[in-house]
Amino acid sequence: MREHRRPAEKHGFVEVAGVQRQGNRPERTLYGLTAEGRTEMRDWLADMVAVPAREYPAFESALSLIMALHPDEVAELLAERANTLEAHSGPARRPGQAGR
Repeated sequence: MREHRRPAEKHGFVEVAGVQRQGNRPERTLYGLTAEGRTEMRDWLADMVAVPAREYPAFESALSLIMALHPDEVAELLAERANTLEAHSGPARRPGQAGR
């Protein structure tokens, strides 16, 4: 996690939210998103949902985090994605629709 946290800290996306200790375990630092971090996360996630990419895990990764977006926004982003895919590949066949 440390290698991912440093760039996020450098850009002001995360900040220390506290320090926690449980029993004999070492202290651990808790981090939280800043307002800029929330905006960056939302923009990144929206892009991954709406814009088709040839990278296999990108869309699946976005779907695993999609609950961070408002449901109305998710519907709009998925519609945008569907429109982009249809524009590049022609109309998609619906289940039960005869092939050509």
